Amino acid sequence: MSKAYQRGSPGDISSAQDVYCCVLCKRPDNSLVHCDVCHVNLCKTCVGEHVFDKSQEHRIVTFENRGFTCNFPKCKEHPSKICESYCTLCRIPICVICFSSKHAAHERCDILISEAGRKQLIQNDLLELKNIILPKYQKAASALKNMTDNMCKQFQKLKENIKTQGEFLHREVDNIVQDAQTKIDDIESKTMANANIIETSINETVNQISKHMENLKGLLNLSFIRFLSAYNPQNEKYRKPPPTLQLSVPKFTPGKINREQINQQIGFLENLALNTGMECSWEIEDQFIDEPRILINVTSDTPKSTVACLSNDEFWTCGENKVATLHKSLQEIKSLNIKSISDVEDVHVAVTLEEALVFASSRFIFKHTLIENSYRPRNDWKDNIQTLITLSESIPLSVCCTSSGDLLVIMTSHDKKQTKVVRFSGSEEKQTIQWDDQWKPLYSSGGKPDIKYITENKNFDICVADNNAKAVVVVSGPGKLRFRYLGVHFSTEETFDPFGITTDSRRRILIADKSNHRIHILDQDGQFLRYIYGWKLRFPRALCIDSKDNLFVTLDKSVQKIRYYE
Repeated sequence: MSKAYQRGSPGDISSAQDVYCCVLCKRPDNSLVHCDVCHVNLCKTCVGEHVFDKSQEHRIVTFENRGFTCNFPKCKEHPSKICESYCTLCRIPICVICFSSKHAAHERCDILISEAGRKQLIQNDLLELKNIILPKYQKAASALKNMTDNMCKQFQKLKENIKTQGEFLHREVDNIVQDAQTKIDDIESKTMANANIIETSINETVNQISKHMENLKGLLNLSFIRFLSAYNPQNEKYRKPPPTLQLSVPKFTPGKINREQINQQIGFLENLALNTGMECSWEIEDQFIDEPRILINVTSDTPKSTVACLSNDEFWTCGENKVATLHKSLQEIKSLNIKSISDVEDVHVAVTLEEALVFASSRFIFKHTLIENSYRPRNDWKDNIQTLITLSESIPLSVCCTSSGDLLVIMTSHDKKQTKVVRFSGSEEKQTIQWDDQWKPLYSSGGKPDIKYITENKNFDICVADNNAKAVVVVSGPGKLRFRYLGVHFSTEETFDPFGITTDSRRRILIADKSNHRIHILDQDGQFLRYIYGWKLRFPRALCIDSKDNLFVTLDKSVQKIRYYE
Protein backbone atom coordinates (compact mmCIF):
# COMPACT_ATOMS: atom_id res chain seq x y z
CA MET A 1 0.00 0.00 0.00
CA SER A 2 1.50 3.39 -0.98
CA LYS A 3 1.57 6.48 1.14
CA ALA A 4 1.18 10.04 -0.15
CA TYR A 5 4.31 12.12 0.40
CA GLN A 6 4.15 14.89 2.96
CA ARG A 7 7.14 17.14 3.30
CA GLY A 8 8.71 17.00 6.75
CA SER A 9 12.02 17.71 8.34
CA PRO A 10 15.14 16.36 6.58
CA GLY A 11 15.69 13.86 9.34
CA ASP A 12 12.36 12.09 8.84
CA ILE A 13 12.97 8.52 7.62
CA SER A 14 10.14 6.25 6.56
CA SER A 15 9.33 3.35 8.82
CA ALA A 16 9.16 -0.23 7.63
CA GLN A 17 5.44 -0.07 6.90
CA ASP A 18 5.69 3.23 4.93
CA VAL A 19 6.30 2.66 1.24
CA TYR A 20 6.63 5.69 -1.05
CA CYS A 21 5.88 5.64 -4.76
CA CYS A 22 7.67 7.25 -7.68
CA VAL A 23 5.62 10.12 -9.05
CA LEU A 24 6.19 8.98 -12.67
CA CYS A 25 6.01 5.17 -12.75
CA LYS A 26 3.86 4.91 -9.58
CA ARG A 27 5.87 1.87 -8.44
CA PRO A 28 6.65 1.58 -4.73
CA ASP A 29 10.34 1.83 -3.98
CA ASN A 30 12.32 2.13 -0.72
CA SER A 31 15.35 3.63 -2.49
CA LEU A 32 13.70 6.77 -3.81
CA VAL A 33 15.41 10.11 -4.48
CA HIS A 34 13.76 13.51 -4.24
CA CYS A 35 13.60 16.65 -6.41
CA ASP A 36 13.89 19.48 -3.92
CA VAL A 37 12.64 22.05 -6.45
CA CYS A 38 9.52 20.20 -7.65
CA HIS A 39 8.98 18.45 -4.28
CA VAL A 40 8.33 15.02 -5.82
CA ASN A 41 9.71 11.50 -5.18
CA LEU A 42 11.43 9.60 -7.97
CA CYS A 43 12.89 6.16 -8.46
CA LYS A 44 16.40 6.02 -9.88
CA THR A 45 15.05 4.76 -13.21
CA CYS A 46 12.82 7.80 -13.74
CA VAL A 47 15.31 10.48 -12.63
CA GLY A 48 16.58 11.00 -16.19
CA GLU A 49 13.08 11.52 -17.56
CA HIS A 50 12.30 14.07 -14.84
CA VAL A 51 15.53 16.03 -15.30
CA PHE A 52 15.02 16.02 -19.09
CA ASP A 53 12.10 18.43 -18.54
CA LYS A 54 13.86 21.77 -19.25
CA SER A 55 10.90 23.96 -18.34
CA GLN A 56 12.60 24.59 -14.99
CA GLU A 57 15.72 23.68 -13.08
CA HIS A 58 15.87 20.58 -10.87
CA ARG A 59 17.81 19.60 -7.75
CA ILE A 60 17.99 15.85 -7.11
CA VAL A 61 18.92 14.82 -3.55
CA THR A 62 18.68 11.62 -1.54
CA PHE A 63 15.34 10.96 0.09
CA GLU A 64 16.81 11.46 3.59
CA ASN A 65 18.22 14.89 2.65
CA ARG A 66 14.98 16.26 1.21
CA GLY A 67 14.14 19.76 2.42
CA PHE A 68 17.75 20.87 2.87
CA THR A 69 17.80 22.82 -0.39
CA CYS A 70 16.51 26.36 -0.03
CA ASN A 71 13.22 27.05 -1.80
CA PHE A 72 14.56 29.68 -4.19
CA PRO A 73 11.92 31.81 -5.93
CA LYS A 74 11.43 31.53 -9.70
CA CYS A 75 12.54 34.41 -11.87
CA LYS A 76 9.59 36.50 -13.13
CA GLU A 77 11.32 37.27 -16.42
CA HIS A 78 12.77 33.78 -16.95
CA PRO A 79 10.28 31.32 -15.39
CA SER A 80 12.52 28.31 -16.09
CA LYS A 81 15.27 29.77 -13.89
CA ILE A 82 15.46 30.16 -10.13
CA CYS A 83 16.78 33.25 -8.38
CA GLU A 84 19.98 32.69 -6.44
CA SER A 85 21.13 36.33 -6.35
CA TYR A 86 19.62 39.60 -5.14
CA CYS A 87 19.95 43.05 -6.74
CA THR A 88 20.39 45.53 -3.89
CA LEU A 89 19.69 48.48 -6.21
CA CYS A 90 16.39 47.20 -7.63
CA ARG A 91 15.59 45.23 -4.43
CA ILE A 92 14.43 42.11 -6.29
CA PRO A 93 15.66 38.49 -6.60
CA ILE A 94 17.42 37.77 -9.92
CA CYS A 95 18.44 34.63 -11.83
CA VAL A 96 21.77 33.93 -13.53
CA ILE A 97 20.53 35.43 -16.82
CA CYS A 98 19.41 38.66 -15.15
CA PHE A 99 22.69 38.66 -13.21
CA SER A 100 24.76 38.84 -16.39
CA SER A 101 22.47 41.08 -18.45
CA LYS A 102 19.96 43.61 -17.11
CA HIS A 103 21.50 43.85 -13.63
CA ALA A 104 25.16 43.40 -14.61
CA ALA A 105 26.11 46.95 -13.56
CA HIS A 106 24.13 46.87 -10.30
CA GLU A 107 25.34 45.94 -6.85
CA ARG A 108 24.36 42.31 -6.17
CA CYS A 109 24.73 39.73 -3.44
CA ASP A 110 23.83 36.11 -2.71
CA ILE A 111 20.10 35.85 -2.05
CA LEU A 112 20.72 33.94 1.18
CA ILE A 113 22.75 36.87 2.54
CA SER A 114 20.01 39.27 1.41
CA GLU A 115 17.26 37.22 3.01
CA ALA A 116 19.25 36.92 6.22
CA GLY A 117 19.33 40.72 6.28
CA ARG A 118 15.63 40.84 5.42
CA LYS A 119 14.82 38.50 8.30
CA GLN A 120 16.89 40.68 10.59
CA LEU A 121 14.93 43.71 9.34
CA ILE A 122 11.66 41.89 10.11
CA GLN A 123 12.97 40.92 13.54
CA ASN A 124 14.01 44.52 14.25
CA ASP A 125 10.63 45.84 13.04
CA LEU A 126 8.82 43.35 15.23
CA LEU A 127 10.90 44.29 18.25
CA GLU A 128 10.40 48.00 17.56
CA LEU A 129 6.64 47.48 17.34
CA LYS A 130 6.60 45.42 20.53
CA ASN A 131 8.97 47.43 22.71
CA ILE A 132 8.68 51.01 21.41
CA ILE A 133 5.73 51.79 19.13
CA LEU A 134 2.96 49.68 20.70
CA PRO A 135 3.78 50.78 24.30
CA LYS A 136 3.71 54.39 23.07
CA TYR A 137 0.15 53.98 21.76
CA GLN A 138 -0.94 52.01 24.81
CA LYS A 139 0.43 54.74 27.05
CA ALA A 140 -1.37 57.37 24.98
CA ALA A 141 -4.65 55.46 25.27
CA SER A 142 -4.26 55.17 29.05
CA ALA A 143 -3.35 58.85 29.39
CA LEU A 144 -6.35 59.86 27.29
CA LYS A 145 -8.68 57.76 29.47
CA ASN A 146 -7.33 59.42 32.63
CA MET A 147 -7.63 62.83 31.01
CA THR A 148 -11.25 62.32 29.97
CA ASP A 149 -12.15 61.03 33.45
CA ASN A 150 -10.62 64.13 34.99
CA MET A 151 -12.31 66.37 32.46
CA CYS A 152 -15.70 64.84 33.34
CA LYS A 153 -15.11 65.68 37.00
CA GLN A 154 -14.11 69.24 36.16
CA PHE A 155 -17.13 69.71 33.92
CA GLN A 156 -19.36 68.43 36.72
CA LYS A 157 -17.73 70.76 39.22
CA LEU A 158 -18.16 73.66 36.81
CA LYS A 159 -21.89 72.98 36.45
CA GLU A 160 -22.30 72.71 40.22
CA ASN A 161 -20.59 76.09 40.72
CA ILE A 162 -22.92 77.72 38.26
CA LYS A 163 -25.91 76.05 39.88
CA THR A 164 -24.82 77.30 43.30
CA GLN A 165 -24.48 80.81 41.94
CA GLY A 166 -27.93 80.55 40.37
CA GLU A 167 -29.55 79.46 43.63
CA PHE A 168 -28.72 82.85 45.14
CA LEU A 169 -30.82 84.51 42.52
CA HIS A 170 -34.64 84.66 42.31
CA ARG A 171 -36.85 82.91 39.86
CA GLU A 172 -36.24 85.51 37.17
CA VAL A 173 -32.67 84.16 36.66
CA ASP A 174 -33.67 80.53 36.12
CA ASN A 175 -33.71 80.80 32.36
CA ILE A 176 -30.23 82.37 32.30
CA VAL A 177 -28.85 79.56 34.50
CA GLN A 178 -30.42 76.99 32.21
CA ASP A 179 -28.88 78.72 29.21
CA ALA A 180 -25.41 78.61 30.80
CA GLN A 181 -25.77 74.91 31.59
CA THR A 182 -26.87 74.24 28.04
CA LYS A 183 -23.72 75.92 26.74
CA ILE A 184 -21.56 73.82 29.03
CA ASP A 185 -23.36 70.65 28.05
CA ASP A 186 -22.77 71.55 24.43
CA ILE A 187 -19.03 72.06 25.03
CA GLU A 188 -18.84 68.85 27.06
CA SER A 189 -20.59 66.81 24.39
CA LYS A 190 -18.29 68.18 21.70
CA THR A 191 -15.26 67.52 23.88
CA MET A 192 -16.28 63.96 24.68
CA ALA A 193 -17.18 63.36 21.05
CA ASN A 194 -13.69 64.46 20.00
CA ALA A 195 -12.16 62.37 22.79
CA ASN A 196 -14.13 59.33 21.62
CA ILE A 197 -12.93 59.89 18.06
CA ILE A 198 -9.30 60.01 19.21
CA GLU A 199 -9.75 57.02 21.51
CA THR A 200 -11.32 55.01 18.71
CA SER A 201 -8.49 56.01 16.36
CA ILE A 202 -5.82 54.98 18.86
CA ASN A 203 -7.54 51.67 19.66
CA GLU A 204 -7.87 50.91 15.95
CA THR A 205 -4.15 51.61 15.49
CA VAL A 206 -3.32 49.38 18.46
CA ASN A 207 -5.37 46.58 16.88
CA GLN A 208 -3.64 47.15 13.53
CA ILE A 209 -0.21 47.03 15.18
CA SER A 210 -1.10 43.84 17.05
CA LYS A 211 -2.37 42.23 13.84
CA HIS A 212 0.74 43.37 11.97
CA MET A 213 2.95 41.91 14.70
CA GLU A 214 1.20 38.56 14.35
CA ASN A 215 1.79 38.70 10.60
CA LEU A 216 5.49 39.45 11.17
CA LYS A 217 5.77 36.56 13.62
CA GLY A 218 4.24 34.34 10.98
CA LEU A 219 6.76 35.55 8.39
CA LEU A 220 9.66 34.74 10.72
CA ASN A 221 8.49 31.14 10.92
CA LEU A 222 8.29 30.75 7.13
CA SER A 223 11.09 29.13 5.14
CA PHE A 224 9.81 30.26 1.72
CA ILE A 225 12.10 33.00 0.50
CA ARG A 226 9.56 34.35 -1.97
CA PHE A 227 7.40 35.54 0.93
CA LEU A 228 10.34 37.13 2.72
CA SER A 229 11.50 38.84 -0.48
CA ALA A 230 8.08 40.44 -0.87
CA TYR A 231 8.11 41.83 2.67
CA ASN A 232 7.55 45.58 2.72
CA PRO A 233 8.21 47.30 6.08
CA GLN A 234 5.19 49.23 7.37
CA ASN A 235 6.56 50.56 10.66
CA GLU A 236 6.95 54.06 9.22
CA LYS A 237 3.20 54.77 9.30
CA TYR A 238 3.07 53.78 12.97
CA ARG A 239 6.06 55.87 14.13
CA LYS A 240 4.03 59.06 14.28
CA PRO A 241 3.12 60.00 17.85
CA PRO A 242 -0.50 59.15 18.73
CA PRO A 243 -2.98 62.05 18.60
CA THR A 244 -3.57 63.76 21.92
CA LEU A 245 -6.41 65.80 23.40
CA GLN A 246 -5.39 69.31 24.37
CA LEU A 247 -8.18 71.21 26.11
CA SER A 248 -8.72 73.90 28.67
CA VAL A 249 -11.77 73.82 30.91
CA PRO A 250 -14.03 76.83 30.25
CA LYS A 251 -13.66 79.45 32.95
CA PHE A 252 -16.61 80.66 35.00
CA THR A 253 -16.40 84.16 36.45
CA PRO A 254 -19.18 84.85 39.03
CA GLY A 255 -20.49 88.43 39.25
CA LYS A 256 -22.24 90.51 41.89
CA ILE A 257 -26.00 89.97 41.68
CA ASN A 258 -27.85 92.88 40.16
CA ARG A 259 -31.44 92.43 38.90
CA GLU A 260 -30.99 95.08 36.24
CA GLN A 261 -27.87 93.43 34.87
CA ILE A 262 -28.85 89.86 35.53
CA ASN A 263 -27.33 88.50 32.33
CA GLN A 264 -23.94 89.91 33.21
CA GLN A 265 -24.16 89.06 36.89
CA ILE A 266 -24.73 85.34 36.32
CA GLY A 267 -21.17 85.13 34.98
CA PHE A 268 -19.35 84.42 31.77
CA LEU A 269 -18.32 81.24 30.05
CA GLU A 270 -15.17 81.63 28.05
CA ASN A 271 -15.91 79.44 25.06
CA LEU A 272 -12.42 78.30 24.16
CA ALA A 273 -11.81 76.86 20.71
CA LEU A 274 -11.55 73.08 20.73
CA ASN A 275 -8.16 71.61 19.84
CA THR A 276 -8.26 67.86 19.33
CA GLY A 277 -4.52 67.57 18.77
CA MET A 278 -5.17 65.45 15.69
CA GLU A 279 -3.69 67.95 13.27
CA CYS A 280 -0.11 67.32 14.35
CA SER A 281 2.79 68.20 12.12
CA TRP A 282 4.73 65.20 10.83
CA GLU A 283 7.00 67.28 8.64
CA ILE A 284 10.20 65.86 10.08
CA GLU A 285 9.27 62.23 10.68
CA ASP A 286 7.59 61.79 7.30
CA GLN A 287 10.93 62.41 5.61
CA PHE A 288 12.85 59.47 7.09
CA ILE A 289 13.82 56.71 4.66
CA ASP A 290 12.98 53.20 5.85
CA GLU A 291 16.14 51.75 4.30
CA PRO A 292 18.78 54.52 4.12
CA ARG A 293 20.73 54.71 0.85
CA ILE A 294 24.50 54.28 0.73
CA LEU A 295 25.86 57.00 -1.56
CA ILE A 296 29.59 56.28 -1.13
CA ASN A 297 31.49 53.36 0.39
CA VAL A 298 35.26 53.85 0.90
CA THR A 299 37.13 50.77 2.11
CA SER A 300 40.03 51.03 4.56
CA ASP A 301 42.77 48.76 5.87
CA THR A 302 42.38 50.07 9.42
CA PRO A 303 39.37 51.26 11.45
CA LYS A 304 38.81 55.02 11.45
CA SER A 305 38.15 56.63 14.83
CA THR A 306 37.12 60.01 13.47
CA VAL A 307 35.66 61.70 10.38
CA ALA A 308 35.17 65.40 9.58
CA CYS A 309 33.56 67.02 6.52
CA LEU A 310 35.55 69.59 4.57
CA SER A 311 32.78 69.99 1.97
CA ASN A 312 29.91 67.94 0.57
CA ASP A 313 32.40 65.83 -1.44
CA GLU A 314 35.55 66.05 0.70
CA PHE A 315 36.15 64.61 4.14
CA TRP A 316 39.04 63.89 6.50
CA THR A 317 39.48 60.60 8.37
CA CYS A 318 42.01 59.39 10.91
CA GLY A 319 42.47 56.03 12.61
CA GLU A 320 44.73 53.82 14.66
CA ASN A 321 47.65 54.32 12.25
CA LYS A 322 47.52 58.09 13.00
CA VAL A 323 47.41 59.00 9.32
CA ALA A 324 44.96 61.81 8.55
CA THR A 325 43.56 61.22 5.07
CA LEU A 326 41.62 63.63 2.88
CA HIS A 327 39.14 61.96 0.51
CA LYS A 328 37.21 63.40 -2.40
CA SER A 329 34.34 60.98 -3.03
CA LEU A 330 36.10 57.62 -3.57
CA GLN A 331 39.55 59.10 -4.24
CA GLU A 332 42.26 59.66 -1.63
CA ILE A 333 43.86 63.01 -2.46
CA LYS A 334 46.07 63.77 0.54
CA SER A 335 47.48 62.02 3.62
CA LEU A 336 49.35 63.37 6.64
CA ASN A 337 51.33 61.08 8.93
CA ILE A 338 50.93 62.73 12.34
CA LYS A 339 52.32 59.86 14.43
CA SER A 340 55.45 61.83 15.29
CA ILE A 341 53.39 64.85 16.41
CA SER A 342 50.36 63.40 18.17
CA ASP A 343 51.05 61.01 21.06
CA VAL A 344 47.41 60.40 22.12
CA GLU A 345 45.94 56.94 21.63
CA ASP A 346 42.91 58.06 19.59
CA VAL A 347 43.39 61.10 17.35
CA HIS A 348 40.16 63.07 16.76
CA VAL A 349 40.06 65.63 13.96
CA ALA A 350 37.81 68.59 13.19
CA VAL A 351 37.52 71.18 10.42
CA THR A 352 37.38 74.91 11.18
CA LEU A 353 35.29 77.53 9.38
CA GLU A 354 38.44 78.39 7.39
CA GLU A 355 38.62 74.73 6.26
CA ALA A 356 41.74 74.04 8.31
CA LEU A 357 42.31 70.64 9.90
CA VAL A 358 42.51 70.57 13.72
CA PHE A 359 43.90 67.64 15.74
CA ALA A 360 45.47 67.13 19.18
CA SER A 361 48.39 65.62 21.07
CA SER A 362 48.61 65.17 24.84
CA ARG A 363 49.74 68.82 25.32
CA PHE A 364 48.85 70.73 22.15
CA ILE A 365 46.03 71.44 19.71
CA PHE A 366 47.42 71.73 16.19
CA LYS A 367 46.03 73.32 13.03
CA HIS A 368 46.96 72.30 9.48
CA THR A 369 46.08 74.57 6.55
CA LEU A 370 46.07 73.48 2.90
CA ILE A 371 48.35 75.77 0.89
CA GLU A 372 46.41 77.54 -1.86
CA ASN A 373 43.84 74.75 -1.70
CA SER A 374 46.39 72.46 -3.37
CA TYR A 375 45.99 68.76 -2.69
CA ARG A 376 49.32 67.76 -4.24
CA PRO A 377 51.59 65.78 -1.87
CA ARG A 378 54.28 67.98 -0.35
CA ASN A 379 57.47 67.11 1.47
CA ASP A 380 57.23 70.28 3.56
CA TRP A 381 53.71 69.67 4.90
CA LYS A 382 54.95 70.12 8.48
CA ASP A 383 55.54 73.80 7.64
CA ASN A 384 51.77 74.16 7.31
CA ILE A 385 51.12 73.00 10.88
CA GLN A 386 50.94 75.50 13.70
CA THR A 387 50.37 75.09 17.41
CA LEU A 388 46.96 76.56 18.12
CA ILE A 389 46.56 75.83 21.87
CA THR A 390 49.03 74.72 24.53
CA LEU A 391 47.60 72.59 27.34
CA SER A 392 49.36 72.23 30.68
CA GLU A 393 47.07 70.27 32.98
CA SER A 394 44.73 68.24 30.76
CA ILE A 395 44.73 65.70 27.92
CA PRO A 396 42.29 66.34 25.04
CA LEU A 397 39.89 63.51 24.14
CA SER A 398 37.81 65.07 21.35
CA VAL A 399 37.49 68.41 19.59
CA CYS A 400 34.90 70.16 17.43
CA CYS A 401 34.49 73.55 15.77
CA THR A 402 31.42 75.67 16.63
CA SER A 403 29.27 77.83 14.36
CA SER A 404 30.96 80.93 15.82
CA GLY A 405 34.46 79.65 15.04
CA ASP A 406 35.33 78.65 18.63
CA LEU A 407 36.79 75.27 19.49
CA LEU A 408 35.14 72.94 22.00
CA VAL A 409 37.54 70.46 23.57
CA ILE A 410 36.56 67.74 26.02
CA MET A 411 39.60 66.87 28.12
CA THR A 412 40.62 64.89 31.17
CA SER A 413 43.15 65.70 33.87
CA HIS A 414 46.49 63.87 33.94
CA ASP A 415 45.39 61.87 37.01
CA LYS A 416 42.18 60.84 35.14
CA LYS A 417 39.99 62.12 37.99
CA GLN A 418 38.29 65.11 36.35
CA THR A 419 36.76 65.66 32.92
CA LYS A 420 35.55 68.97 31.51
CA VAL A 421 34.57 70.78 28.32
CA VAL A 422 36.53 73.92 27.52
CA ARG A 423 35.64 76.54 24.92
CA PHE A 424 38.57 78.28 23.21
CA SER A 425 38.46 81.41 21.08
CA GLY A 426 41.75 81.23 19.25
CA SER A 427 44.14 80.20 22.03
CA GLU A 428 42.17 81.95 24.79
CA GLU A 429 40.06 79.87 27.20
CA LYS A 430 36.57 81.41 27.35
CA GLN A 431 34.39 78.87 29.19
CA THR A 432 34.66 75.71 31.29
CA ILE A 433 31.79 73.22 31.72
CA GLN A 434 32.26 70.53 34.36
CA TRP A 435 29.51 70.46 37.05
CA ASP A 436 25.72 70.33 37.19
CA ASP A 437 23.48 72.40 39.51
CA GLN A 438 24.18 70.01 42.43
CA TRP A 439 27.94 70.27 41.83
CA LYS A 440 28.10 66.74 40.57
CA PRO A 441 30.38 65.99 37.61
CA LEU A 442 28.65 66.09 34.24
CA TYR A 443 31.07 63.67 32.61
CA SER A 444 32.71 60.39 33.69
CA SER A 445 36.43 60.10 34.41
CA GLY A 446 39.05 57.38 34.50
CA GLY A 447 37.79 55.14 31.69
CA LYS A 448 40.23 52.74 30.01
CA PRO A 449 40.07 53.65 27.24
CA ASP A 450 38.45 57.04 27.90
CA ILE A 451 36.20 57.37 24.84
CA LYS A 452 34.26 60.60 24.36
CA TYR A 453 33.03 62.52 21.31
CA ILE A 454 31.78 66.11 21.24
CA THR A 455 29.71 68.27 18.88
CA GLU A 456 27.64 71.49 18.93
CA ASN A 457 23.96 71.52 17.89
CA LYS A 458 22.38 74.25 15.79
CA ASN A 459 20.63 75.60 18.93
CA PHE A 460 24.12 75.98 20.53
CA ASP A 461 23.65 72.99 22.84
CA ILE A 462 26.87 71.08 23.54
CA CYS A 463 26.46 67.31 23.07
CA VAL A 464 28.93 64.78 24.45
CA ALA A 465 28.81 61.02 23.82
CA ASP A 466 30.29 59.62 27.06
CA ASN A 467 31.03 55.97 26.36
CA ASN A 468 32.25 55.16 29.87
CA ALA A 469 29.03 56.52 31.40
CA LYS A 470 26.95 54.82 28.63
CA ALA A 471 25.16 58.13 28.16
CA VAL A 472 24.88 61.21 25.98
CA VAL A 473 25.11 64.43 28.02
CA VAL A 474 23.59 67.58 26.53
CA VAL A 475 24.09 71.01 28.10
CA SER A 476 22.98 74.44 26.92
CA GLY A 477 25.42 76.97 25.51
CA PRO A 478 25.93 78.56 28.97
CA GLY A 479 26.64 75.07 30.38
CA LYS A 480 23.37 74.17 32.15
CA LEU A 481 22.41 70.48 31.99
CA ARG A 482 19.44 69.95 29.65
CA PHE A 483 19.16 66.15 29.62
CA ARG A 484 20.96 62.82 29.67
CA TYR A 485 20.07 60.17 27.09
CA LEU A 486 20.69 56.58 28.21
CA GLY A 487 19.54 54.82 25.06
CA VAL A 488 16.34 53.15 23.85
CA HIS A 489 16.69 49.45 23.04
CA PHE A 490 14.73 46.54 21.61
CA SER A 491 15.93 44.24 24.39
CA THR A 492 16.96 44.58 28.04
CA GLU A 493 20.04 42.50 27.20
CA GLU A 494 21.47 45.32 25.06
CA THR A 495 23.80 47.94 26.56
CA PHE A 496 23.99 51.44 25.10
CA ASP A 497 27.45 51.87 23.54
CA PRO A 498 27.71 55.54 22.43
CA PHE A 499 30.66 56.56 20.24
CA GLY A 500 30.48 59.25 17.55
CA ILE A 501 27.93 62.06 17.74
CA THR A 502 26.77 64.72 15.28
CA THR A 503 23.75 66.94 14.54
CA ASP A 504 21.91 67.87 11.35
CA SER A 505 20.30 71.06 10.05
CA ARG A 506 17.02 70.25 11.85
CA ARG A 507 18.81 70.09 15.22
CA ARG A 508 18.39 66.33 15.43
CA ILE A 509 21.11 64.46 17.32
CA LEU A 510 22.63 61.32 15.78
CA ILE A 511 24.60 58.89 17.97
CA ALA A 512 26.62 55.84 16.89
CA ASP A 513 25.71 52.81 19.04
CA LYS A 514 28.77 50.76 18.10
CA SER A 515 28.31 47.28 19.58
CA ASN A 516 24.57 47.25 18.71
CA HIS A 517 25.24 48.15 15.05
CA ARG A 518 22.83 51.06 14.84
CA ILE A 519 22.57 54.85 14.98
CA HIS A 520 20.08 56.58 17.30
CA ILE A 521 18.25 59.72 16.12
CA LEU A 522 16.90 62.13 18.77
CA ASP A 523 15.17 65.47 18.55
CA GLN A 524 16.86 68.49 20.13
CA ASP A 525 15.13 67.79 23.48
CA GLY A 526 16.36 64.20 23.75
CA GLN A 527 13.17 62.49 22.54
CA PHE A 528 13.99 59.27 20.67
CA LEU A 529 12.77 59.37 17.05
CA ARG A 530 14.11 56.24 15.39
CA TYR A 531 17.12 54.08 14.50
CA ILE A 532 19.28 53.81 11.43
CA TYR A 533 20.24 50.14 11.13
CA GLY A 534 20.83 47.44 8.54
CA TRP A 535 22.94 44.41 7.81
CA LYS A 536 25.64 46.60 6.20
CA LEU A 537 25.94 48.92 9.22
CA ARG A 538 28.55 47.08 11.27
CA PHE A 539 30.27 48.68 14.28
CA PRO A 540 29.53 52.37 13.51
CA ARG A 541 32.03 54.60 15.28
CA ALA A 542 32.54 58.22 14.18
CA LEU A 543 29.90 60.47 12.56
CA CYS A 544 29.67 63.79 10.76
CA ILE A 545 27.06 65.60 8.63
CA ASP A 546 27.66 67.66 5.48
CA SER A 547 25.70 70.76 4.46
CA LYS A 548 23.14 68.60 2.60
CA ASP A 549 22.47 66.49 5.71
CA ASN A 550 24.24 63.46 4.28
CA LEU A 551 25.68 61.30 7.06
CA PHE A 552 29.30 60.13 7.02
CA VAL A 553 29.92 57.14 9.29
CA THR A 554 33.11 55.16 9.91
CA LEU A 555 32.60 51.40 10.18
CA ASP A 556 34.90 48.47 10.91
CA LYS A 557 36.88 48.67 7.66
CA SER A 558 35.12 51.37 5.64
CA VAL A 559 33.62 54.86 5.59
CA GLN A 560 30.10 55.29 4.22
CA LYS A 561 28.15 58.33 3.08
CA ILE A 562 24.46 57.70 3.85
CA ARG A 563 21.23 59.44 2.92
CA TYR A 564 18.76 58.73 5.73
CA TYR A 565 15.87 61.08 4.91
CA GLU A 566 14.38 62.94 1.96
